[in-house]
Amino acid sequence: PILLYWGAVWCPPCNELKQQVFSQARFKELAKSFLPVFIDGDSENAQAYAERFQVKGYPTVVLLDANANELTRISGNLTMDEFEQMLRSFLASGASLKDLVSKATKGQLSDAEWAQLSYVSWDQLHLSDWSPAQKLEIQKDLADQAPDRLPAVKASLTAALLASAARMHDSTDSQVKTPLAQIQVQFPDYLKKLQRDGSTMIAARSFYLYSLQSVLDWNFQGRASSPVFQEFKRDWLAAVRTIRAQKSLSLDTRLWTYYPELQ
Repeated sequence: PILLYWGAVWCPPCNELKQQVFSQARFKELAKSFLPVFIDGDSENAQAYAERFQVKGYPTVVLLDANANELTRISGNLTMDEFEQMLRSFLASGASLKDLVSKATKGQLSDAEWAQLSYVSWDQLHLSDWSPAQKLEIQKDLADQAPDRLPAVKASLTAALLASAARMHDSTDSQVKTPLAQIQVQFPDYLKKLQRDGSTMIAARSFYLYSLQSVLDWNFQGRASSPVFQEFKRDWLAAVRTIRAQKSLSLDTRLWTYYPELQ
């Protein structure tokens, strides 16, 4: 297997990933199980690799099988514990994201496989056989079907769904409109799943720090002064304070928790 990392020296999230994961002794031990390939996006011929692997942003982490077939794209905002759990699980199963989605539709996923799905970087996926509408519908099905006994997994999948929906909300693709409308109806219930407890807030931390404002803007266009919006805003601020108190998270992540309070 191959672990392809695409980054740049000037990229703060890339440097955070290096500090959190790649510089750790545990990662060096993990690397005995795969071939790590680090590509500097500013290096000569780097764009050829970007086109080959359809890289969309920094950092991008792609897990490939021995034949260079893509298994999944991994979130860059993981702790060492999360990264190790995800990587060991994918390496042990050898399953691709498409394999896992297929098993999910049949109700055949194990708890470990559900966890694998929760670490996918959905916004960076390049899957030519899934249209934007199909990808959104898949994400919704996974968020809805994730078992309640795995609240952190359910929260992570739900957060990814809401972030994807917010990015697509002004799409002119008519097929996207139906899942978007369904997601908007379920929006309050989805947020409750994220607010369940500290573990769900931490699992959805990237959403709280970087995506929730756009999701609220989408759902409350012109109604930012409404009592319901203000309630969601209070829950948001409570969540980021919970995240800030987690010493196991990087300093960069904890510093970003102040950003929502400035909105």
